[in-house]
Amino acid sequence: MAPSILLTESENPEVAEAGRLLDGWRLEVRPPDRLVDAIDREAEIRAVLLMSGDPSLLRAVMEVAERRGVAVVVGCADDAAPPRAGGVKEN
Repeated sequence: MAPSILLTESENPEVAEAGRLLDGWRLEVRPPDRLVDAIDREAEIRAVLLMSGDPSLLRAVMEVAERRGVAVVVGCADDAAPPRAGGVKEN
């Protein structure tokens, strides 16, 4: 069975270290302009960690992730950063 993929655009070493600690998961880093396509095409992607502050990227990732049933975790630079609207729907 192939490992689940946690996809991110972050090249932060702390994110890479956290990814190594996830049993049964593989962390993959992609450039921001390739995230949406990867989510749409790769079946093993189970979650996306998005650290970008780009609202257009956030919106695009949320749209395709919702359609594919992929979880999205949005990080922030620090505790004082304001939350970003991601259009999350609760069922």
